Parts: sequence; C-alpha cells; structure tokens
Amino acid sequence: MYTLKPPLKVNCFQCQKKLVVNFSPPLQRYSNKNHWGYWTDQKKNQDQYMCDTCLIDLYRHHKHNYLNSITDSKKRRTFRDYFGGNFPLTRTQQKLLKKGEGKLHDILRSKGIDLDKEGLTDHFKSWQQTIAKLVQENALKDKKIKELEKKLTKKEKKK
Repeated sequence: MYTLKPPLKVNCFQCQKKLVVNFSPPLQRYSNKNHWGYWTDQKKNQDQYMCDTCLIDLYRHHKHNYLNSITDSKKRRTFRDYFGGNFPLTRTQQKLLKKGEGKLHDILRSKGIDLDKEGLTDHFKSWQQTIAKLVQENALKDKKIKELEKKLTKKEKKK
C-alpha cells in the first residue's frame, strides 16, 4: 500500500524563489529533480533545492560549475535531459534582453522580432515547429538510407 505525504514547500537556495517538491507514492520518496544534494552526491548539499530556472541557467551559462558539481555521468545525462532541452529563456538571457544587450538580442532585433514576451513566445514556438519538422525529415532520410544499405548488402552477398 502506498502512503501519500504532503508536498514539500522549499526555497531555491540560489534565488530564494518558492518551489514545491512533490512526493512520489510508487517510489515512496520526494522527487529528486530539484534536489541539489541528489545531483551532487554531497552531504553538505542534502537539504538544498534549486528551482528549474536556476538549474537551466547553471547548465546553459555555468558549464564549468555544472561539470565540477555533478560528477556522476549517468546523473549528468539525466540532468541534461531535464534541463538542457527547449525551455523558456533563462534568467541570464531575460536580463540581457531587458538591458538590450547580448547576441540573442541582436539576432532577434535584426530579424524584426518583437521582444515583448508574447512576440518571443510566438517566435520560439515557430522555431520549435521548424526544428521538429527537420528532425522528422532527417529521421525519414536516415531510415531510407539504412534500407538502401541493407538492399546493397543483400545484393553484394548474392554475388
């Protein structure tokens, strides 16, 4: 029988933003996704939690700290899957856009993209759809290439 515990309400130790850590009944423990002690395997970090925004920022803009802190290769892969994908802008990117600085600001302005939140959201949705189509097309081409290679191999064996 599963027990259910109430969610933990904690603050991110980086930005002090409040976050909720849910309990997983099948695992009978709280989620490790935001638990910094889990990622680092260090006792000094056991009661520290980070919000998604700070974890994404760590991965994208502070690679050296990320690599030094998370030493287990399996956890690095999992962390990258959680926080290295297509996410909204990180805190650092938001600050640069507000200041009117940075490469991203220059690229978006040069393309005539409205830098308010709605304009960016539309742009990134369009960009994600384009990337998804390219991935699908590449997967189909890859499948066709493999099929052609199999046929070629069969022909060579017959000779």
